[in-house]
Amino acid sequence: LPLTPDQRAKMADGAKRAILRLRRFQNLDGGWGWFTTDKSDLWMTAYATWGLILARDAGDAVDPDVLSGATTRLTQMMAGANIRATSDGRFTLATLALASLDQHTIALKSLRRLRQQWAVHPEQADPTDLAMAAMAASRTGTEGTPLAQEFMKRLWSVCRVTGS
Repeated sequence: LPLTPDQRAKMADGAKRAILRLRRFQNLDGGWGWFTTDKSDLWMTAYATWGLILARDAGDAVDPDVLSGATTRLTQMMAGANIRATSDGRFTLATLALASLDQHTIALKSLRRLRQQWAVHPEQADPTDLAMAAMAASRTGTEGTPLAQEFMKRLWSVCRVTGS
């Protein structure tokens, strides 16, 4: 987008303030809750972590300790997550975040769990979750390529059927 210098400065300032706010609201266990006093929640931790990853990848300064804490907490929460008991979206976003933080082994294990869940309950594989799963798999290197291709085929099939 063509932005004026003033617009660029405002965007940079907004990103910096958002990153600092996330850092301030991070729980001691490395996760985030819905509010500052809440215990860590899988969805909020995945969402905050994904936002920080996007900021980092865009060139903004993100404290590595914040991402390290988030990685540890996501890994702990994912280990005990029951896909059926939670939204696939929460699980999928967390998997994408972990894949983006070079936690490929954990991400691949999570992707395989999703694939098994969706084999039993194909109606649960919505387009957003399939797209996030494909992106996560693509970030895990050559080992994840077949999974990424499988999720993309499934995404294409769902979109053709539903018109999504």
